[in-house]
Formats: sequence, C-alpha cells, structure tokens
Amino acid sequence: MQSEETRQLIRDFYECLSTGNLVHIVELLASDVQWQMPASVPDNLIVGRDAVLRELTGATVKRLFEKGSFRLKIYSVLADGNVGIVQTGTQAKTKAGNTYRMEYVWIYTCQENRIIQIREYLDTALSFACMGWSVNPLDGLAKLAMLE
Repeated sequence: MQSEETRQLIRDFYECLSTGNLVHIVELLASDVQWQMPASVPDNLIVGRDAVLRELTGATVKRLFEKGSFRLKIYSVLADGNVGIVQTGTQAKTKAGNTYRMEYVWIYTCQENRIIQIREYLDTALSFACMGWSVNPLDGLAKLAMLE
C-alpha cells in the first residue's frame, strides 16, 4: 500500500470507532488481525477480527472506565508505505474513581486495504497505578520468551 492509502485507512478506522460504524469497521480489519499490547499487560495479544472488535468498540472502555467519561484525542497520523503511526491521548475516570490520563502510540500494519496488525505502546507503570493494579511485569516477559 502507498503511504496516503494507509493514512486514509487509519483515518477511516478512527472515524468508525468514534461514530460506532461497526459495518464499515469490519471491512477495515483483516479476519486474522492481531492487536499486540506491551509485554507487561496481562493477556497482551488479541487475535482475530471479532475479538479485536469486541475490545476496541467498547468492551475495554466499559470494563475499566465510568460510563461517558472516556475521551480520545488524535495528535498525529503518520504513514510510510503500509505502516501507519498514530499518537493519541486519552482521559477518563476509572471505575475506582481515579483520573486516567495517558499518551499512546499505535503502529498499524496494513495490507490490501485492511489493518493486519496493531501494536500499542503506553506507559504501563502509570496506567497500572491509575487503575490500581499490581502486576508483575515478568509474567509478560515470560510469555514473550515462550514465543521465541
């Protein structure tokens, strides 16, 4: 894919997320799409369009944050060939009542006008602290070692 095609695909993806257009978002994700989160995040790999859609279209937000509090801001969308990079910021109120503010970088790999891989990067220590989680980051590293 050309850079501008990748950039437009990612913009369409975010537009579908913001409007809840599930019919079109299905067309934007490959059936075997993978969403890879940082190694220290429990269950850090989601595979398959249905599973990724379930999490991206509300399951994660509903599970972690107070209803109506989640806000997403897109700072930039960059593309080079079939790879797109998106810088975002979020703000929300956690179920425990904490303020959650986070900066993210998302790397999208695209092929044949579909997203085939999503890589998510964030400050996991800050995220875990905001959520009140106690997570052993070595658990995630053990998972990565098993994949090699």
